[in-house]
Amino acid sequence: RLEDDETSFTVMTRGSKDGTIPPEQITITFKFNHRVPWGSPTILQVMNILLKSYMKKSGMTLIGRHYFQPNRVKSVQGLDGINVWPGYVTAISECTGGVMLNVDIAHKITRSQSAFHVISDAKRGGGNVKENAEKVLVGEVVMTGYNNKTYRVDDIDWDVTPLHTFKAGRKSGKEFEEYETTYVDYYRERYQLTLKTTDQPMLVSRNKDKGPIPANNPEAEHQAQRLIYLVPELCNLTGITERQRADFNFMKELGKVTRIGPNDRAKLTMEYPRDMNSRKELHRFDNWSVKINTGFVKPTARRLKPVGMYQFVDWAKKTRGGELKSNPDNPDWTNSIRSMKLARVPAEGLKSWLFIFPERVSREAQDFHNTFIKVAGPMGLKVDNAELQRIPRDTPAMYQDAIMAKLNSGVRYQLLACMLPNNQKQRYDIIKKISYCGQKPIPSQCVISKTVSGKKLMSACTKIAMQINAKLGGALWHPEPLGSFAGTMTIGLDVFHQKGQNSIVGYVASLNQTQDRFYSRALIQTERGENMIKLQEPTQVALQRFKELNGQFPKHICVFRDGVGDGQLPLVRNSECRQITEAVKTVVGPDHKVGLIFVVVQKR
Repeated sequence: RLEDDETSFTVMTRGSKDGTIPPEQITITFKFNHRVPWGSPTILQVMNILLKSYMKKSGMTLIGRHYFQPNRVKSVQGLDGINVWPGYVTAISECTGGVMLNVDIAHKITRSQSAFHVISDAKRGGGNVKENAEKVLVGEVVMTGYNNKTYRVDDIDWDVTPLHTFKAGRKSGKEFEEYETTYVDYYRERYQLTLKTTDQPMLVSRNKDKGPIPANNPEAEHQAQRLIYLVPELCNLTGITERQRADFNFMKELGKVTRIGPNDRAKLTMEYPRDMNSRKELHRFDNWSVKINTGFVKPTARRLKPVGMYQFVDWAKKTRGGELKSNPDNPDWTNSIRSMKLARVPAEGLKSWLFIFPERVSREAQDFHNTFIKVAGPMGLKVDNAELQRIPRDTPAMYQDAIMAKLNSGVRYQLLACMLPNNQKQRYDIIKKISYCGQKPIPSQCVISKTVSGKKLMSACTKIAMQINAKLGGALWHPEPLGSFAGTMTIGLDVFHQKGQNSIVGYVASLNQTQDRFYSRALIQTERGENMIKLQEPTQVALQRFKELNGQFPKHICVFRDGVGDGQLPLVRNSECRQITEAVKTVVGPDHKVGLIFVVVQKR
């Protein structure tokens, strides 16, 4: 804290560039208000800011959300062009036993192959160059070596080259000015990089603008997208390809670097706090009377009995059958599902469904169609042949036109399935927008062609059949009876925020004993502030639906709330918990007691 209870500073404002607002002298006064207790959300927030500042000053590079060490990048022996960046996932948070520093090992995989190499290979390979290059690059994440930032490739602009001009910004004294320059000149002046090829197309990455979206404008969403143009020659690919992932020897060699045993992981983890203590000049924890411990905390652990999963559960008779068996250390029961029927399937099966796919993945589409029908039968889901619709190209407009034409034809489809050549976001968004937000909503399933090819076809089709059954109102399996927690309603909450737009709340509540029927809502919040999330109305409806199915109100409500920072915990406790309690009193009555468990889920 400052030495005096009240401290003032005088500063001069810059004023406006055009001179309409002159510089002005202002005084900023800091007054001591109260002491913040150790472990409070505010203190934890400051500690995490200091932690990130230390990692930046120590030479680590921020890639995505985590920091990595460029001076320790390793080339994997036997794998040409594959580099592994070691790094840390860190957080200071309140845990059982007090405030602790959480540290874990992370890795980022990059390739020496640039996006320009991919485009050049597409040109040498013949055929449709644009289509072949976009098939590989669109949807991939690339890293620019000049600033070590990552970008998602959303498109390739074949009409723009590094010789085109754009508006860049630079500091001129204390002012910031815009100027027009070519990409060639910009990288030479800014990063001292000389481009070898000037006739290459530009990669496009879409980044949402932070400004407000114009109201009542049908093109608002398009206008709000800020396009970032990247030179392929300067963009290295990240991650590994599907072919590399399917190569046993490749994954074995990569695993020697990324799969760290417990002893080595502990040794590497301890290097982090030791480095911090040996380089105190790079952080200011001492100013806060905070010392970083160099030893592990040894907690007392508990091993919970795994919950059994069954194909059939009769809650009234407390009987069960069809246990899904799996290894306790690897709880994956996919193989058991193939030989057993799903817990609940639509009575009429899947008779009328539409399958749209581009011409160039016709073979993969036919293989998926036949295998999906084959694996769904033994699982109890009867599937008839789909109405197949080929489209000449895989552009978003082609999918949109084909879907709208079929949905407006008068045929009532139970499901819309689309095969995509890659995970391009714009194409996927259009399909989901039409199927869920259009005038004729319909359950939809997108399938990427490379995920249903080769040896993984059967496994992928099994998992897709499970997804489709759930989307059609079926159930995959049932947990064993909850004992004293029978009659529990589970509520899931998450909030999507974007600057300049209204927040959207995702709300889902279970309605039956086996936790496989739900009431869900997407709530657009037009207000901001403490009462931004309005939960009373959807909770009241969910309680009524629960009673309609079970003949009584729930005895317990368990809420799982995602997306809450430490500083928001008091708001959640005082606002959201109170709203759910008020909804229970309104619908159930003040004399009927309903237990409430509110669980805040955090990634760290």
